[in-house]
Amino acid sequence: MTVQEYDQVNDAALDLKSGRVDAVFADENQLYFAYAKDNPDYKLAGEGKFIPEYFGGGQGFVLRKGDEKWAKQMRTALDLIVKNGKYDEISKKYFGRNILNN
Repeated sequence: MTVQEYDQVNDAALDLKSGRVDAVFADENQLYFAYAKDNPDYKLAGEGKFIPEYFGGGQGFVLRKGDEKWAKQMRTALDLIVKNGKYDEISKKYFGRNILNN
């Protein structure tokens, strides 16, 4: 087996579609939403893996350094939609499953 590294997942997906590679290992949420969800040329296979040394600490929001006002509001909003079930509804709509607890 030969492993090919890519700078962008888009390039890997194009090589997969053209047959230059047999599989792509990348961020599951990005692969599902950008490629597999509505495109019969792609499908996800196997179980998702969360490997911090390759993928870091997970998904997140990017805010300006020191912007505590927005950070607090984001945490409050996320906590609220998780508690009231809206997060699960949105996650299932766009990713086919709850992505919060990968």
